[in-house]
Amino acid sequence: MPQKAELSVCKFGGSSVADAGQFKKVKAIVDADPARRYVIVSAPGRRFSGDTKVTDLLIQSSDAPHLLVNNMAEVEKRFRKIADDLGVEFDAEGQVEQIRKNFKAGAGIQYLKSRGEYLCAQLMAAYLGYDFVDSAQMIVFNYDGKLNVEETEKNLREELSKHEHAVIPGFYGAYANGVTHTFSRGGSDITGSLVAAAVGADLYENWTDVPGLLMADPRIVDKPLAVPVITYKELRSLSLMGAEVLHEDAVYPVRKKGIPINIKSTNEPEEPGTLIVSKASYYKQVLDVSGISGKKGYAVISIVKEKLNEDPQFQIRLANVLSEQKIKVEKRSTGVDSVELVVEEKTLRGKEDALKAALCEGTGASSVEIKGSLALLAVVGRKIASAPGVSVKMFDALSREKINIRFIDYGSDSISITVGIDEEEYKHAIRAVYQEFITCVSKPVE
Repeated sequence: MPQKAELSVCKFGGSSVADAGQFKKVKAIVDADPARRYVIVSAPGRRFSGDTKVTDLLIQSSDAPHLLVNNMAEVEKRFRKIADDLGVEFDAEGQVEQIRKNFKAGAGIQYLKSRGEYLCAQLMAAYLGYDFVDSAQMIVFNYDGKLNVEETEKNLREELSKHEHAVIPGFYGAYANGVTHTFSRGGSDITGSLVAAAVGADLYENWTDVPGLLMADPRIVDKPLAVPVITYKELRSLSLMGAEVLHEDAVYPVRKKGIPINIKSTNEPEEPGTLIVSKASYYKQVLDVSGISGKKGYAVISIVKEKLNEDPQFQIRLANVLSEQKIKVEKRSTGVDSVELVVEEKTLRGKEDALKAALCEGTGASSVEIKGSLALLAVVGRKIASAPGVSVKMFDALSREKINIRFIDYGSDSISITVGIDEEEYKHAIRAVYQEFITCVSKPVE
């Protein structure tokens, strides 16, 4: 296994800082390893079902000014209670009043949206005894809203070199003129990744409320297993197929530097979580596959033309028609006399007949058929190409459950197999394929 990290960057999500009890878990995690010198935090999340996240309170205030007074009072109450329960001196009232004044003076909506992270980082710094370093001093956006990567990395590296330990708020930075600008929702993951890359961390730990990346959607499969090790390439493949994993923007800075990511649970810190790495040959593969994912809302366009594979101009004519009709192809499968295209069904609405006519005329096809209500199911694993048994297991599982396969695509990246099935069979298929693979999971080597 890899050597122990000498420098780790830790990002804690909203569920990890929701209340004083969670703050205490964060402190125990940070104190357990001296390598954890830089901490990034989100705004406090939900404490219980029906609760409102701090960021949502702030967004409501910015969208509906009449809610500002009541919502800001609730934000102040949340932070005051956390501080009181921790026994930490923290002027929640004064901080929130200053935020309110700045917003009314024109600081802007994005400034207000970012204050949950700002306040949480200040309180966490006080609790841990770390320095507070404001992201607005380091993370720079161009005036078109895009991140200035070079300037940001330079600022982070130079500023954090002055701090042995620091807490940094996630989610936001600023333009060169000092005006606050935020990432999209979930942007604290990006902040953490940027910090890890800038300081040359050995490991980027992303702490959340799940014990790693799950092998399947927990809304479909009951308590799915966490994947021990996954490559960045596999992660991207799963993401493109709809899996709720780290956004590419949150992965790129550390992937570029070859820094592994460890997804772990704040509530179960002893669990190993999921390690995301550039190359996984160093690690024992416990699972045959790294994930099962999919999406609904597709259609198959079947085009038949005799000896189309002998017509060098066919693909060009086909591409021209699809471009004119503004149709994006997600997957394709070509035979001797036919080609099947998988597209998003919503892009065909209202123009099926016109598209059929255009394809027949433009490509010389003898027939064009469109069938909707298709779901795509993908199995991703780095050894799929070298382990033919993986595809056999997948097809056996679907066959036993009498699930008809309407489309098959062996990914050109050699790490995925995608099948098209009827939407009504989607959840059933996910469960069947998942069950097939976990029946052979052996206990990981200690």
